[in-house]
Amino acid sequence: MKPARPNRTSKRRWTKPWPTCWPGNKSWLAIALAYLAALGEFNDQLEGICQRNRIERVLVDTSRDLGEVLVDYLNQRSRLNRGR
Repeated sequence: MKPARPNRTSKRRWTKPWPTCWPGNKSWLAIALAYLAALGEFNDQLEGICQRNRIERVLVDTSRDLGEVLVDYLNQRSRLNRGR
């Protein structure tokens, strides 16, 4: 993905240089892999903390309305509790 350029009606000109970690340069891959490794480690630590403290971890789709997500979560929990 290229950085945003001013639109054609804008009087500003593009002045910033392209980042050195752009896809033409292989260092972007190293950065992406390091980020994914750190994210995986963070998720593992968070999961361990949740299990030790008996906390339920819920992944949320932030593209959906928060109220809708909460209602779906509560409905799912009530179905699970009825099945016990």
